Amino acid sequence: MIKYLFHFLSYAREGVRRPWFVTTFFLISLIIYSSTGFLYYELPVKPDLKWIDSLWWSLVTMTTVGYGDYFPSTFEGRVFIGVPTMLLGVGVLGYMLSLAASKIVESKIREMKGMKQIVFKNHIIICNYNNFGETMKLVSEIRQDLKTKNSDIVLIDESLEQLPEELSQLRVFFVRGDLSREATLIKANYKESSGIIINAITSDIKNSDLRNLAIVLTIERTSPECFTVVHCINPENEIFFKRAGCDSIVSISSLSSQMMIQEVLDPGVHSVITELTSNEYGNQIYIIKPPEITTFGEIRDNVEEKGLAVIGIRRDEKNIFAPQGSFKLDENDRLIVVGSHRPFY
Repeated sequence: MIKYLFHFLSYAREGVRRPWFVTTFFLISLIIYSSTGFLYYELPVKPDLKWIDSLWWSLVTMTTVGYGDYFPSTFEGRVFIGVPTMLLGVGVLGYMLSLAASKIVESKIREMKGMKQIVFKNHIIICNYNNFGETMKLVSEIRQDLKTKNSDIVLIDESLEQLPEELSQLRVFFVRGDLSREATLIKANYKESSGIIINAITSDIKNSDLRNLAIVLTIERTSPECFTVVHCINPENEIFFKRAGCDSIVSISSLSSQMMIQEVLDPGVHSVITELTSNEYGNQIYIIKPPEITTFGEIRDNVEEKGLAVIGIRRDEKNIFAPQGSFKLDENDRLIVVGSHRPFY
């Protein structure tokens, strides 16, 4: 019992030193003083007055509203109660509003500087800020898909000092810190995210893969259920990301080589791939769960009635394009479809 009393007294002593505690205590004291005094001086001449009436008068007077439904009519009530209530009430309430405003401004500044803890779930995390244009492009692609249209986005970066206002208006939040440290990832609530995109570090291309490998290792070792996608600069490093447990690896350099060869052989391939991988226009590729487990032919006919083109099956991280109609689907198979919108089943 003595231990709890000691803790209470210690907390109270700390609270007394805080402006909000002193101001709140003074405001409550002023309300008690004005309400009691008003009732004391005015009740003899106004017998119908009640406690609720005096309290109402106190609040109306301190907020400078002044409805005039209740007012002190005695000399003592006006001098000893009315004047102090008007002068002190305005000052106390004004000071409390300034404290509240400063807290709101401080909270916004902390949020823009990446110092606040993320508490929401099912958000998308973008690691590494290279430039404004690239980040806006990523955010735009995320917002164009029906699946992630309303998802919150969290940007994590070590060098960015403050989140650009344009990104903040698009419901992008910011966490500043070393991405290879779990404490930074925890601040971004990474374990509750729906996906983590790890950008290549264009300001340090030489060490980009190495630094991102440290991020992947931290995520996969502490929370392997998180879905991670990394941009690998050197195709030779893909094996290290796979061994680290990264769920998906995008190597733009190897893809660009393949794209140029295909463009030479079949001009227009680049335009087709660009459209299929962009959420901003045209048709896109979607990998979805089939509505039922049956043959590929039956599923294809069912899905194509909804305006979608089925081009293959995704099974065990392998793609099976244009299988026979009698091809049997497994429970874990996914359909590869092309359409103008994300299908939901």
